Amino acid sequence: MVLADLLVVKLTSFSNMILSLRSLRLPGRLVLFVSALVSMLPNIFGMALRVIEVQRCRGFVAKKLINPKNFLPLFIPVFLAQMRRSADLALSLELRGVNGATYGRGGCLHLGWGDGVFVAAALLLWIGPFQWSLVLQ
Repeated sequence: MVLADLLVVKLTSFSNMILSLRSLRLPGRLVLFVSALVSMLPNIFGMALRVIEVQRCRGFVAKKLINPKNFLPLFIPVFLAQMRRSADLALSLELRGVNGATYGRGGCLHLGWGDGVFVAAALLLWIGPFQWSLVLQ
């Protein structure tokens, strides 16, 4: 699931992610929540790895993370950094005029004939020439 999330974040821009979620007719607030969550998860894991590395330099042993009371040296810096990032994201979205309200059909993703040709070409490449000989027989 984490690998799929990383691929989605790396291959999809934030605006395209919002448009595709809106095309599924999800409410505006849910669209912003899901897109922000999907884009923040890789940052949270990266920040946690950096914090573990810094804490390891201070003598922290990563094997102690099995016990929940030892999460504090990891949890507090990551939580505070994500709170700052969330506040910055909220301010950025507010300045852009995005408030989570649902918009009309203007936010829907419309597919044209070129998209259909692209999907058909991708399917042909995915299936491959060897399977086509099996399908045609």
